[in-house]
Amino acid sequence: MSKQNNNVTVFIALAAVLLVSGVIIYWTVFNKNYSWDENYNIKKEQPYASSIFYQLVKASVKSDQFIEIRKHVNKYFHADSLPKQNACYVLLNNESYYDSLEIESLKSFVASGNTCLSITPYINNDLIIQLNLAKKDTNEVANTRADRMDAVDSASEDSFSKKEVTAPSTANTNAPDNPSVNAGATFSSMPLLTEWFGPYVQLNFNDPTLQDAKGYVINYFNEQKFQSKWWNYFIPTNFNSTLYTAEVLGYFQDSLPCYVRIKYGKGYFYFHSVPLAFTNYHLLSERNYDYVNKCLSTISYTRIYWDEGSKANKFIDNKEQEIDTPLSYILSHRSLRYAWYGLLLLLLLFLFFGMKRRQRIIPIYLKKSNSYLDFIESITVLYFQQKDHRNIGLKKWKLLLSFIRNRYGLSTQQIDASFLETLKAKSACSSSSIDSLEKAYLLLENSEHTYTSKDLITLHQLIQSFYQSCK
Repeated sequence: MSKQNNNVTVFIALAAVLLVSGVIIYWTVFNKNYSWDENYNIKKEQPYASSIFYQLVKASVKSDQFIEIRKHVNKYFHADSLPKQNACYVLLNNESYYDSLEIESLKSFVASGNTCLSITPYINNDLIIQLNLAKKDTNEVANTRADRMDAVDSASEDSFSKKEVTAPSTANTNAPDNPSVNAGATFSSMPLLTEWFGPYVQLNFNDPTLQDAKGYVINYFNEQKFQSKWWNYFIPTNFNSTLYTAEVLGYFQDSLPCYVRIKYGKGYFYFHSVPLAFTNYHLLSERNYDYVNKCLSTISYTRIYWDEGSKANKFIDNKEQEIDTPLSYILSHRSLRYAWYGLLLLLLLFLFFGMKRRQRIIPIYLKKSNSYLDFIESITVLYFQQKDHRNIGLKKWKLLLSFIRNRYGLSTQQIDASFLETLKAKSACSSSSIDSLEKAYLLLENSEHTYTSKDLITLHQLIQSFYQSCK
């Protein structure tokens, strides 16, 4: 094979590598198509991701006091190393997934004097059962999501509805508190949340020191338009009042509780039912950012446990990795990954063997320009844009005084009658020109006078006339 053919092959390989790299860079850097899915991902800059809230919480404690939970919660809350107080567990997601061991460790964590902040539209059902959070009802709750959606379809766009969020019924798993009830009956947990349908919610706090007169508006934007959706809120009376008191910390639409606190042992469970308020899209608003800060101010903590492991369902085989970019797709397949590495290796070999000594490029010497004139032009344009005529006039007057001091040896500290008579004698200029200069000076010094461009032109002409006629 000739040398020319070798060069063609190398250039084709190089062109292929550059083409693939350019496509990948375009899709990963320049072609940012935002997804409006509620993913609550801490590593994405998507509207409904949680990277801003994640950084906000992380910055609120020392670096060694921020622990990110990537696996099961019980791996971090061992009985022998359980934080005794002032630690806060945080979960932000659409749902929460726990097994029985995790719930037990979370209960021990809170009971020892710590805090659990769960920002999800639904409270985990297993957590409700093991904590015995809800009252028991002998009437089977049969309201389904399909019933709720049928109600929405039948309603007009301007009408809003309230629907209950029901917990799954549990047959004989928890004995009723009333022993007179038939032991063979089927009991259902009363729903702790219900739903309100509308285009937006207006959040606020119960605490007068945290309340805002206008509230904090959270809307839902999807498919290039604002849409109505189901917004969850709590029913405090449905909590098990024999064990707990649901303290309402915040609400939306003036009366619907969305932020509650439950005391458990020495600590507290905090539940917030509007996770959209903590996403990137809403935290870009200064007011909503203030709302999230106020939410965090209701909790005392010096250590944070941020839970990423409970965002995924641990009870299904989830081997498929989320594909973010074309490059991640290439690297996720063995054959494509080896092909990509092969292209990169060819590029490195080309660069290594192609570094031959070649004739040095003859440098181009540009003609020297007068940078001082360019500087003067820039300053002139700057003053012209600012239209500060008085400032320019003062500078021209200072130059004139400097000229008089150097040529005639006169002191310019005071511009009085004696100074003007001496200047007339030494410069041999007419009295009228000196008097005109004095009037222009007095006009310039008068701070109450609006100095116009016409005044500046007159001053310039008088000064130029003085330079030309003086000795």
